Amino acid sequence: LSNIGFVAAWNQQPRSTPVNNYQPYNGDRYGPGSNKPQAPKQNKTQDIPDRWAFGIDFNRVADFNYHTTIEGYAKGSSISNGFRDAANGYGPSQLSDYYEGMAYQTYLINPSTDSSHYYNWPDYANNQQTLKQTKSMQSSGRVGELAFALAHSFHDQFYVGGGIGIPFVKYNYVSTYTETDDKGQVPYFNTLQFQENLVTSGVGFNLKGGAIYRTKQGIKIGVYGQTSTYYKFTDNYQNTLYANYDSLPSYLGASSNEQSYTSDPGTYSYKMRTPGKVGASVSYVFKKLLAVSVDGEYVDYANAKYNDNITF
Repeated sequence: LSNIGFVAAWNQQPRSTPVNNYQPYNGDRYGPGSNKPQAPKQNKTQDIPDRWAFGIDFNRVADFNYHTTIEGYAKGSSISNGFRDAANGYGPSQLSDYYEGMAYQTYLINPSTDSSHYYNWPDYANNQQTLKQTKSMQSSGRVGELAFALAHSFHDQFYVGGGIGIPFVKYNYVSTYTETDDKGQVPYFNTLQFQENLVTSGVGFNLKGGAIYRTKQGIKIGVYGQTSTYYKFTDNYQNTLYANYDSLPSYLGASSNEQSYTSDPGTYSYKMRTPGKVGASVSYVFKKLLAVSVDGEYVDYANAKYNDNITF
C-alpha cells in the first residue's frame, strides 16, 4: 500500500480550514443580552479537498554480497574424475569448452585405448589418493527497483493509487576450486585450479495498485495487488583451468609442466516471470497509543515461469 499510503500520510499534515470570518463572543462588544454569534456548521469531510500525489523512489530489494571458503581432505575424490566421466564416449572435438574440454587441453585427462575413452592421473593411484581440496565462492551485486507512483485522495477518506516498478539486477559470481597433492600420492600431478566466472544482468517491470478506506471510527481497510514481474536476463561467463605437474610423460608432447586454458567468453539470454500477489489489511489506532493491524497476502508460486525464448 506504499503508493496509496504516500498520499494518505501527506494529507494528515496540519492545515487550516476557512471559518467564514467567525468572531469569538465578546460581551462588551455585543452588550448585555446580545446573542453569541455561532460558527457555521461545516462538513469536515467535504471541506477537505481532493488531492493528487506523485512519487519517484529507488529501493534496494536484495543484496548478493558474500564470501565463503571450504577446505579439507577427501580420500579417492578428485575433480579429475568428473572431467574423465564427462568426456568418456566423446571425441576430443566434442568435449565442452567450459568443463571436460579444458581438462583435455591441460593434460588432466588423456585418451586411453581409443579416442573416446580417457584416463586421469588419480587412476594411476587406483583413486586411493588423499588430495587437499579448497573451494572459494564469492559473489556481489544487488537488486534495485525504480518505482513511479500516482495516488489520489478523496476528501481524506478514500485513497486510491498505482504505479510501475522497474527492477534492475546485477550479479557477479566467482568460484575457485583447488586440488593439491601435498602428500605426493599421485604420479606426475602436483596441483590444479579451476575458476568459474559469471556476470548476470537483467531488467524487469511490474504494476502495482491498491486502495485504502478510512471509516468514521478511524478503522482503515486496505487492498492491494501486484502483477507478476517480467525479467529479461543475460549471463556472461568464462572459465579458466590451470594445472601444474612434477613432470609429464614425453609421449604427450607437452611443452611445459605448467598448463593453462581459458574458455571462450559465453553468453546466454533468457526470461523469467515471478509470481504476482494480492493482499488486504485492516488497522486501527487507539488514542494514538496502540496500533492494531491484521494483514493477509496470497502468492501463487506455481505461476513462476522460466523461458529461454527471448522474443519480448
